[in-house]
Amino acid sequence: MKMWSRCLTLVYGLLVFLTNPVLTPYGILEEGDLLRSPASRKGAPSNWLWDNRRYNYEVTTDANRSAIEAGIRFWRDHTCIEFEEVSESSHLPRVRFVAEEGCWSFVGCVSKELATRVQALSLGTGCTGLGTVTHEIAHSLGFYHEQSRSDRDDQVTILWDNIDEEFKSNFALFDTQNKDVPYDLSSVMHYGTFYFSSNGKPTILTRNPTLQGLIGQRDRPSFRDVALMNRLYRCEELCSSPPPCRNGGYVSADCVCHCPPGTSGSSCEKVLSDYYEYQLCVHEVLGCPHSD
Repeated sequence: MKMWSRCLTLVYGLLVFLTNPVLTPYGILEEGDLLRSPASRKGAPSNWLWDNRRYNYEVTTDANRSAIEAGIRFWRDHTCIEFEEVSESSHLPRVRFVAEEGCWSFVGCVSKELATRVQALSLGTGCTGLGTVTHEIAHSLGFYHEQSRSDRDDQVTILWDNIDEEFKSNFALFDTQNKDVPYDLSSVMHYGTFYFSSNGKPTILTRNPTLQGLIGQRDRPSFRDVALMNRLYRCEELCSSPPPCRNGGYVSADCVCHCPPGTSGSSCEKVLSDYYEYQLCVHEVLGCPHSD
């Protein structure tokens, strides 16, 4: 309860069938994904990002180090964020990777507001796949779930009558920082079709039925997930002359345009196909029409 009184945000990932509140050593998990105090329901605080693009962490002996390192490597390789392992005696704000029950993380860098300077991130049994690890690390870097975005209703329909009454707050909208990155049904942060269903029926339907199979994927972060992370942490500011990127491209630490699937050119100026055509292929929802 002490954690709850601090009005911090706690995320509990991927336990779709959770029905009762769970007490952990780090706070109360009342929902399968997001737990927010009334104060934090307005959105993440202005200081939620890690200072100087530096993410400090420690790994406990019971945590799956190889899975953690794979998740960290993904975000390190695709952004300008520096990941630094520190000792448990460090006084720096840091994430402590643990193996408690379930997969969960605080949202953003809350450890700099805590006397202990430590925030836990749990990767318990069944939580060590790359998609899940990168999902939880993304939460600790400041990401909320995709379906919490303020523009959610343009892309999906929430079937409120099918949602367990106890968990309807999971589907609330928030004033998120989207940084001109389009909503992404293939985001690793998106809920799946049946999350928190009370009757076995869908709780989320995509407005384009062809794209229904994309939501809830936990393979790895999508292009737009990576684009948003780079923009949140202002990676382009590390470049003396960042190139202008079109059609949803972004600049990372290498100071070149990274182009969305379906585009090409040094500034992503050529549009060859729809963004989701590639996603449907990669996630095996449909066949790959251009493959040999």
